Amino acid sequence: MSVLFTSVSASSPVTVEEVRRIFGQLGFSPAAADEDDYVKLLAALHDCAEKVASLPDYEPPVDLKRFSRKNIRHPSSED
Repeated sequence: MSVLFTSVSASSPVTVEEVRRIFGQLGFSPAAADEDDYVKLLAALHDCAEKVASLPDYEPPVDLKRFSRKNIRHPSSED
């Protein structure tokens, strides 16, 4: 997995304590020398997820040539 980021939002909720808590839930703890790297990684992931969540929903364009919307038959209540 590759992660590329140039900066992390100053308002990121990810802290060393949060990293320790999450790792503790998984049954292990990060080495003290690696904690800052995990904070940066998770903060970048958080920023990326926030960016994706803020994007509008994808709606593909309608192909009116293929689906012309002409001669549409609505079934009657007897059908």
